[in-house]
Amino acid sequence: MDYTGMYYITYFDYVSFVIMLVLIISYYIIKHLNTFQNRVLKVMFYSHLIVIVMDIINVNAPKLHLPYLQQLLYGSHLCYFFMHSVTIFSFFLYCCCVTDEYGHGKRWLQILSCVPMAVAVGLMAINGWNGWIFRVDENLLYYRGPAILLIYGIVGVYVAFALVLISVYRKRISGLRQMVTYLYIFLCVVSAGIQYFYPQMLIESFGITVALMILFFTTAKFSDFYDENHKVLNKQAFLHIIDNSMNWMSVFCVIFIKVHDMQLYRITMGKEFQEGLITAMIRYLQTEFPEAEVFHYSNSQFVLRFDKYNGQKTVEKAIVSITKQFDGVWHVGDNEIRCSYHTGGFVCGNEEEIGNADKLKESLDYINDYSKGMENHILTLKDMKIGSVARSLLVQKLLQEAVDNNGFEMYYQPIYSVKERKVSSAEALIRLKNTEHGFVSPEEFIPIAEQNGMIMKIGEFAFRTVCEFIREYQPEQYGIEFVEVNLSVVQCMQEKLHRQLLDIMEEYGVSPEKINLEITETSEATRMDAFQANIYALREKGVSFSLDDYGTGYSNIGFLYKFPFEIVKIDKSLLWGAFENEKAMITLESSIELAKNLNLQVVVEGVENEEHRKKLEELGCEYLQGYYFSKPVSKGDFIQYVKEMV
Repeated sequence: MDYTGMYYITYFDYVSFVIMLVLIISYYIIKHLNTFQNRVLKVMFYSHLIVIVMDIINVNAPKLHLPYLQQLLYGSHLCYFFMHSVTIFSFFLYCCCVTDEYGHGKRWLQILSCVPMAVAVGLMAINGWNGWIFRVDENLLYYRGPAILLIYGIVGVYVAFALVLISVYRKRISGLRQMVTYLYIFLCVVSAGIQYFYPQMLIESFGITVALMILFFTTAKFSDFYDENHKVLNKQAFLHIIDNSMNWMSVFCVIFIKVHDMQLYRITMGKEFQEGLITAMIRYLQTEFPEAEVFHYSNSQFVLRFDKYNGQKTVEKAIVSITKQFDGVWHVGDNEIRCSYHTGGFVCGNEEEIGNADKLKESLDYINDYSKGMENHILTLKDMKIGSVARSLLVQKLLQEAVDNNGFEMYYQPIYSVKERKVSSAEALIRLKNTEHGFVSPEEFIPIAEQNGMIMKIGEFAFRTVCEFIREYQPEQYGIEFVEVNLSVVQCMQEKLHRQLLDIMEEYGVSPEKINLEITETSEATRMDAFQANIYALREKGVSFSLDDYGTGYSNIGFLYKFPFEIVKIDKSLLWGAFENEKAMITLESSIELAKNLNLQVVVEGVENEEHRKKLEELGCEYLQGYYFSKPVSKGDFIQYVKEMV
């Protein structure tokens, strides 16, 4: 193709050049996180700017009378093809970043995806000898070679790769990001197609420029990652950066500082003091460690990330400096304060002590939630029982699924009357059903439910289900006097609890005398005014009460006579210990005697053999409960059991 004879429409190139200059200047003016994704975007800007400049040179240079003009034109064409390939390869890498693919653990994919680019570079390297892509003769005539279609084909391969990534992993990115990426691909393909068939219309660069402009102005704003109040990067910025760093196999170290009682400072000394203390700590970290990125990870936790990692000495040196500062006094206005804190560091990256972003997040969250009780100020990964946190999160997830999908059911364990020689009552026990993770004990999920607020829904379900059972099966006809229902500590704190339970009993037509509520001694640590109002209001209507788990760590004799309990349930641990330890046996005997002297009926849990039964009958226990009689069973099996006993 003869550049001296063809008229080219170059206006698009000039406009593209101006736009790209504005974009590059904007890139440096507008703050961005220092991530691989943003660095790739910068490469796309510069490589495409060079493509535009080369396009302009290729059109205008033949009109000039310069020495070595043929060599100049050859070099500019070669640079054009190389930078064009770099731009599209960088776009592919950009798509890998936004979809979190291609990084850590995908070495085979990294090598495979570089093959097309390597082929293109190889063809360009030998083009001077064979002219397979293009050639420029001594008359400055430009000719396309047969391999130019292969170069465009390689561009098409990366466009296809990017399209597949965005389509397959579309759930990982926002709808806006998907739309913009598809638009980028569309503009590149359409503009390249137009220029291929109409080479005099230099529109390809303009199409890519518009696409880059849209891509740039729809990327996440720096303000989303910045705590303007304290002039520091926030937690969202940290998570974004470590996801990026972990995926691209970089090795770095993270130092954390957890300051305890920050909320207490706010309550006792005021918000202004707390904010001043946080700011002072951040300024110290930014000044002391200028080479690190400082993050305000939570209201009381700070994180430093050292990108240029120089071995374990980086961690040790930073921690020495931090402990020296945090062991001292902080001055905020006219106030001085010493803070309780924990600190430590991790080496992160492929084959390091923390090898993925999820484990790093989990470790930092563990420190934030559980470090206060640890003795050593300097923590290591070995100090953290992260598995227990993971288990807690799993149980929370199972609980939420069960609450949303009616995933609980009630089981009933018979309670044997020694005097009547039959089952006279039962304890209702809630179970998680149909779980893929095996049996989850109520002793595990009830405390978690109390902490996250789900216990109210679970408690209501349990009480409703028991009332429905009593209405449906009428167990009194088989000698069942009442059913025991556990009452959570958190439920005891609700002022309207008694009204809610009475309304449910009325709804199902269940007499209050058929319900016995089990209360644990931990309830004394709750709001006693609400607890007392609930228990007396329900007792007045005919509901009876049992003191559950007597003999555990919360035992309080005063609890036995402060409230109108009719039954005391001695915990299985006291029974089992009595057959292994003489002092435990004395404690069991004394507990039973004390209850009887207070005119309380005694139920002993955990009866598992004939020896247990005989001993408890000798001690005068009225009721026995345990696997010796029956394990907890479904409502149908329970009714069948008591029918057979009758």
